Amino acid sequence: MKIIKSITLIFLLTTIFRTLVAAVVHADKDEHALTGSAKTLSSQQSSTAGTNGSDQANDSATAGTLSSEQASTSSTSSLTESSSNSSQSKETSSSSSTVVASKPAVRAKAAKATVDPTNIAYLATHGYALGVAANFNIFATNNYVQNNSVGDARIAANRFQADGGTGQSTIGWTSSSSNVDSHMLVVNTLADGNTGTYTRLNTDKTSGVFAADSFTNSILKNTSENLVDTDPLSGVADFSETGTSNFTDASQQIANVSAFYQDSTQLQEAFSDSFMKTVSIEGADYNPNGGINKTIDDSGQQHGLFVINVDTSKIQGSGGIKTDTDVLSIDIRIKTDDTTPPIVVLNFPNLTGTLTMQSLLDHLHIMYGSADGTMRAVTTRNQLLLNFPKLTGLQFNNVFVGTFLAPQATAQVNQLNTSISAIIAKNVTLANSFSTDGSEGIFNPPAFADADNHNNGSSETNQMTATVQTKKDDQSSSTDISENNSNVDLGQFQYNDVATFQFDWTGYSGAHLYGSTDGKTWTRLTADDVTTYHSAAKYPAKALKMSVDASMNEQTTFKASAATTYSFALLDSTADEITDIGTPVWRSDITTASQSFSLAVPNLLTFSTIVASTENTGYLTVKPDTTAFIELNNELDAPFTLTTTGNSSANTTPSAGATTKNVFLDADSTFTYLPNQNLINNAAIVFNKNGTDAFTKPPLLDNNQTKYQVTNFSLKVPMALRNNKATIGLDWTLAIGAKTQ
Repeated sequence: MKIIKSITLIFLLTTIFRTLVAAVVHADKDEHALTGSAKTLSSQQSSTAGTNGSDQANDSATAGTLSSEQASTSSTSSLTESSSNSSQSKETSSSSSTVVASKPAVRAKAAKATVDPTNIAYLATHGYALGVAANFNIFATNNYVQNNSVGDARIAANRFQADGGTGQSTIGWTSSSSNVDSHMLVVNTLADGNTGTYTRLNTDKTSGVFAADSFTNSILKNTSENLVDTDPLSGVADFSETGTSNFTDASQQIANVSAFYQDSTQLQEAFSDSFMKTVSIEGADYNPNGGINKTIDDSGQQHGLFVINVDTSKIQGSGGIKTDTDVLSIDIRIKTDDTTPPIVVLNFPNLTGTLTMQSLLDHLHIMYGSADGTMRAVTTRNQLLLNFPKLTGLQFNNVFVGTFLAPQATAQVNQLNTSISAIIAKNVTLANSFSTDGSEGIFNPPAFADADNHNNGSSETNQMTATVQTKKDDQSSSTDISENNSNVDLGQFQYNDVATFQFDWTGYSGAHLYGSTDGKTWTRLTADDVTTYHSAAKYPAKALKMSVDASMNEQTTFKASAATTYSFALLDSTADEITDIGTPVWRSDITTASQSFSLAVPNLLTFSTIVASTENTGYLTVKPDTTAFIELNNELDAPFTLTTTGNSSANTTPSAGATTKNVFLDADSTFTYLPNQNLINNAAIVFNKNGTDAFTKPPLLDNNQTKYQVTNFSLKVPMALRNNKATIGLDWTLAIGAKTQ
């Protein structure tokens, strides 16, 4: 038989992945094994005798498709394991429903005259929930323009202008409140023109009904057509009892009020955790076409105040508070056993520009109850505050849904099919005839003044001592994580590096420690009356996720990484598991990452060197002319094994009539090919690092200790097939971790 002197064979890895990453965790204490399997196609071609790869350019690699399938992994570290404290887990019995009687809706006792005007927490809990603006239906820190009649309204403005329009404007509440100052109109100055002509104060009194700062000549009359006196601002309880002496002070205080309702620290200083719950509106709470649809689970907790933070910067469309058809759509359901209507503060800290409410369908629905079928609507608008600290414009054309606090905005009310509750803004213009909800229309909840709902000062004696002990490369260290709302970065971990968490606290009456590794599901870690928790050892770098990168022409690369945040919080809850934690009593987040790991296998091997020819057996044995290599980056220092098996679904039978061919990976692993059968029935280990420092690996190719030669690739080809093309399928599998035997 004639000897062929040269032959070209191509071993080609392309990018068909039936499974991108298949991750399996084998539980052996804290040992994890992560396996990534890349099912690939390999092309083998024989060329015409005498050529040396000239036909390679004509080879057609099969196109690759990437599956979205990815097996789930449980390698993320759990926070629910038993710890050294035997009593740190407890099943919670179902709590019985408690009905709390509604308190009488009476005005809170006013704040004392000697008060720090910047202490909004004190003002809010002593009758001034909106500071100096708490008892006014309209408060304009700059200009107020009234073009027509406004009924049942108490008004304050830096500059007051009433043009009358088609009728006389009567100012003042129809039904006065004994706990509120009697002044119906409070201004810095009155505008020239028709202001005095078109304005009447709804009373027969001539004193104690009008106050101004910049002039003393009276031009206003009461409904008995008598001139009324002009009192100084110092004689108005709303100003004197909130520490404000003029409208400049008032403007600053109102800005501070807006900031107060966004500041969790200030809110916690004012209200008890059993009374207040803070909730964030997140991505899943927005309707696809815009608007908010949120259910708040407050079962068994019975909070009275819900501070809801809407962080979006979009007004309209997906991710916004209005639908793409320009309809304000906010639906909030509060699941609670409490029969008292909740108080709701809605913060919109990132909305800018102008918000226009011009649709009859605009709505803000707050529902509460124990289940969807028994929920009731919150119908009293003085229970609802909408806080817009950055808006510069507000336009109302149909509905009015609550008290609007917008310190920087110019608000214009054009027409309404309902009454006004309250507007606090920089500038306010009423372009038509309106009425308000009077003394009962303003956000100033009596429950804010109830001492049972206040922070009792126990936070001064609350103390948390929390540390995380780490052991990296046999070096131990300790990091303090005691500070509330701290976010501590512990840096990168190798595979066997350890982190252990310890918590000891005093105070925080009734609170339990919860833990989470995804920030969404929180698991209770401590039983009642337990104020210490020591976790079992955590292995942050074992919570690995694997990917396969086939973007390079020469290599396909396995990559593995871990990024885990361990979150701990003290919560006023007894539930075993909770997803909506509101504002925690205390919280700390600890972030970790893994050192890098990657392993690349060759995409292309060209076989052109004849090693042996045996005419008696009819075979040629050839090897690559360029030595292939595997490239490893294992700063993670993880144990791993790289294996390969045959993939019969990728094999194609040569066109000639021969029935067998053999492919040898090394001296001990024989690849036997038979049509319609696996190339290798048992996995062949190509490269691995075991749990010790010893490697089973090919020799080094470079001095950087990253590239390893694969010297034992060879093909044994039947003579009859030397000019035929065949496809060989191989499955490369990378396993990281120690599998339990």
